[in-house]
Amino acid sequence: MQMIVLSPPHSEAPHSSLAYMLSKISQRFGTLHDGFFVRNDALDVEGAVRALQQATAPVLVAGTAFAFVHFFDRCAADGTRFAPPLGSRVIETGGIKGKSREVARDELYEWFTRYLGVARDMCASEYGMCELGSQWYDANLADCLAGRSPRRNLKVGAPWTRTLVVDPVSTAPVPDGERGLLQVFDLSNRGSVAAILTGDLARCVAGGFELLGRAPGEPPKGCSAAIDAALSGRGD
Repeated sequence: MQMIVLSPPHSEAPHSSLAYMLSKISQRFGTLHDGFFVRNDALDVEGAVRALQQATAPVLVAGTAFAFVHFFDRCAADGTRFAPPLGSRVIETGGIKGKSREVARDELYEWFTRYLGVARDMCASEYGMCELGSQWYDANLADCLAGRSPRRNLKVGAPWTRTLVVDPVSTAPVPDGERGLLQVFDLSNRGSVAAILTGDLARCVAGGFELLGRAPGEPPKGCSAAIDAALSGRGD
């Protein structure tokens, strides 16, 4: 499937785990028409628009939340809308709090439909970090493709991962549905620790967890903020 990526390629961001992941996915599952449309800290709006307009088969549009925000700012200003082939999908990552502003998750996902023309249940969020080898994705996309009732905002992981939600003080597990810090166990972390206590708030739900944002007092973290800072600095 052709990938249209609002992120720099790994060659331009060698220290970014996200750029590494997206570049590897493109090499393994993409096509010769794939494109990375953040280069030299600038968003190539014209290139991304051209790729979306020329798509003749379903595409995967991937990128950080705030790369999408900057792209949609331009779409709104130019009156640009897209109608990609049926089956196209969106994956966003990196957080919705940027350096320039904060965008509500529901608003961002409404823009995916308004500007990109992709149905809500074909849009999903990825959760990962450079300290982990695995990622978690919203279940609704896989549910939709499998003909199941879509479970929005529920993140599910690979079978070699486990998650707990724990009390921030005692680190004891809290009952399902209660807020706490997300603890992650990832057996793909062969070269480092297998368990990480994150600074992210979550609650356990049957089959996975719902992410609720950063815990109070925790410093901001995420590749989306870095992309937002770079693009804002260039005036894009």
